[in-house]
Amino acid sequence: MVHVIPSASVDAAGHVASRRSLLATRVEISSGQRTLAAFLEDVITAVEAVEGVKIDLIGGPANLLAATVVQPTLTNDMALSTLSRELHRVADGRLSWRLRYAPDTRSYMLTLHVVPSRTRK
Repeated sequence: MVHVIPSASVDAAGHVASRRSLLATRVEISSGQRTLAAFLEDVITAVEAVEGVKIDLIGGPANLLAATVVQPTLTNDMALSTLSRELHRVADGRLSWRLRYAPDTRSYMLTLHVVPSRTRK
């Protein structure tokens, strides 16, 4: 599984500025069985509480989010690691996400998508 996480961006003045991903935030996620959607909301809520930002889960494979049950173990880890671990377990590395920022509303949007499998020719 590969994730691309930007470490810099261009600021309003046109200068390159270092950035840290919100998903690098250390969060505590409780153990216990829940749907994948509920788990994602737990991760989002934990990041929001630490960082003081708003993150909306705005997309993903609805059936997979509602029907998939996960049982994460208690963790005090980066949200990125927690998210990666559970998504890999449920979809064998075929789920990825995008975390986008909307400067006009100062909010973030997390979307999940299925990564198509590669076929050999």
